[in-house]
Amino acid sequence: MLGSGCVFSFDSKPLFEGSTPRSLLDRIRRERSLLFSSGSGKSNSPKNLPRNQKKSKGKTWTGTFICLADKSQGRVPSVSEKEVLIRAQLGSKRIQFCLEDKEEDVLAKLSENETGFHQLQDIGGFELLRCRQNCRQLEIVDCPWTVRDLKATLGSQSKIYLRPIQVNLSTQSTVQTTHIEKKEACKSCGDSFSIHELRKHIKLCHEKDLSNESDSELYNMIHILLKQMSKKLMKSTVKRFQTISWKIWNKLSHLTITVDLL
Repeated sequence: MLGSGCVFSFDSKPLFEGSTPRSLLDRIRRERSLLFSSGSGKSNSPKNLPRNQKKSKGKTWTGTFICLADKSQGRVPSVSEKEVLIRAQLGSKRIQFCLEDKEEDVLAKLSENETGFHQLQDIGGFELLRCRQNCRQLEIVDCPWTVRDLKATLGSQSKIYLRPIQVNLSTQSTVQTTHIEKKEACKSCGDSFSIHELRKHIKLCHEKDLSNESDSELYNMIHILLKQMSKKLMKSTVKRFQTISWKIWNKLSHLTITVDLL
């Protein structure tokens, strides 16, 4: 317990001589910031950079393109025509462009070997078409063919059709057919066929079975009919024979009676 006679005095001098409390607080904050930020790697992270200092990415636009083979085609291809185009590598493709690409960039990328349709190279030009609203008729895309204009006019959902101007493109299939060596036996005849040929054979084999069944049924019907006719004919013949025999017997009996009378 402190004695009542003790007197304490507080020095009004700052803790650090020559420093104000505010400057001291700022110094502590700076040192603490340096202490906790050193080695963390967060200060140089792109996430902590101001928005205007982040690396800007080039914007892109992706469109759906279908290459037509007939230079005079004016309607959207049918399902069967699309299958032919796909086999000739002219089917639907999604192709990506830079938003700043010009018309020549678009046409060049559309005819590239990897991303586009290689048959469009050196054919004397091709044109871009789109389908009219609520119909299958095709019309020329009536805007500049830069990426920005195509995006503004068509959006990202519309399909763009590419049609050659001077020559028709080849529709010969480029898909290599693979032959499966696996064979299965036909349940009807027991012969073995490859998977590709089995369905065709089963159809022919089934038709053959139906034909044989029909022939067998026809034979049975003819056999039964002939049997019935034979029975009827036999009955008729027997009846007729009996009638003739009866007549002969009557005549013979009459002749015998006459001889006896003589």
